Amino acid sequence: MRGGPLVRPAFRASVRRTRAKERQSRHQGGDGLVILARSVTPITVGGTLSDTESGAPAPPAGEHGEHGEHGERRGRWRRRGRVLLGVTAAVAVIAAGAAVVAYGGGGSAVTCHVNDGRLTGPVIEGTPGDDDIMCEPIPPGGVVNGLAGDDVITILPLADKAGNEGVLNSGPGHDTIIVRGGHSTAGSGRGSGGNGGRIDGGPGDDIITVTGGEGGIGGIGDAGSGGDGNEGVIECGDGKDTLTVTGGQGGQGIDTLTSHGDPDGGTGGTGNAGSVRCAGTITVRGGRGGHGTAMDAEDADGDGDGGDGDGGPGGVGNAGDIHTPVRPGVTGKMTLLGGQGGAGQADGAGGTGGIANAHPLTVTSHLTMIGGNGGGTDDHGNGPGGNGGPANTRTLHTAAKTPRHDDAEDTLVAYGGHGGQGTPCGHGGAGSTVPIRGAVIRQGRGCG
Repeated sequence: MRGGPLVRPAFRASVRRTRAKERQSRHQGGDGLVILARSVTPITVGGTLSDTESGAPAPPAGEHGEHGEHGERRGRWRRRGRVLLGVTAAVAVIAAGAAVVAYGGGGSAVTCHVNDGRLTGPVIEGTPGDDDIMCEPIPPGGVVNGLAGDDVITILPLADKAGNEGVLNSGPGHDTIIVRGGHSTAGSGRGSGGNGGRIDGGPGDDIITVTGGEGGIGGIGDAGSGGDGNEGVIECGDGKDTLTVTGGQGGQGIDTLTSHGDPDGGTGGTGNAGSVRCAGTITVRGGRGGHGTAMDAEDADGDGDGGDGDGGPGGVGNAGDIHTPVRPGVTGKMTLLGGQGGAGQADGAGGTGGIANAHPLTVTSHLTMIGGNGGGTDDHGNGPGGNGGPANTRTLHTAAKTPRHDDAEDTLVAYGGHGGQGTPCGHGGAGSTVPIRGAVIRQGRGCG
């Protein structure tokens, strides 16, 4: 059964024998390059969480029985909930300054926890069964292979490091992949990208989530921009997949000076600036613009003496290649979203909304494009609201075999973002700056 959660007993036995021979050969050679999950000393990496403690989403309606021979997938959702909560806790500890995982140093070495084992090497492999794999960022040349089974692979964010710059192969099975870039620790620095290497989901219905890191806070200069969600290649593989790619949020314009200042918020990162190939549900969004900060904002009462910390512009949703192959039994749905503009403070302007799509596309599936909303200003300020972003600025080609839905308005949609609150209000963004044949196009509205 391709990609299923069950592995035939004979196959498991064969894999175990093969792995045992490989381990023996590598131990004898003394110079093995592949680190196997079954050849390590177990360690404890966390407590046990109940399914209700995780806060994870319940399985979608119709999930039970949907895959026929693949059987029930409730266990998969429970495991995802436990891992997602573990990731949240780990990120919180990182933010507090504690070391959850230490970066493995130079070269292509990767450090991961595979189930109950800690592994370090240029190539990390899981087992033929269901694995929980949690890694530090993958450097250039590093490889993580999940192998068969319903794996959950998480790349933890570390400051100033891209989530993946190597190769991540989840292998056959209904896998979950979570990759996030680190935030910038440098003032005005750009957040790190989520994926700058290659992610391959392989056969099976996978869930892949990739996010860019947050930009550095402002100080003497303006805040840094968010990192791009994807700058590399994402190949979802065969199956009905769910892909979400998001640009990092722009940094906050916090002023660390002791005199008047008006650092602006950073620009949101681009969702996709690389290449994506995926059949199923694709969501690509630009990062939110960072909020501006005025030094004496607490004294600003609309009289113009409070500085003008502008909100950062929202990030572009898509600026790269997206291919949505047509497959039997798979209804493709793609949503492109511009990032929301950051809020202005005191007399600062709200940030403009991001463009949803800024790259030529061939449409072979349901496509919705929505420009980002403009940022507003605070209640006591005089700043203008940010303008909404356009939904589309590039030529779209509709393939001859594009699926048609019962409701034509749901097939190709382009809505401009709304203007933000301010004095004056921001203007709504254009549905499209170029003609789109057969599309429903609407301009965004102002805040008035």
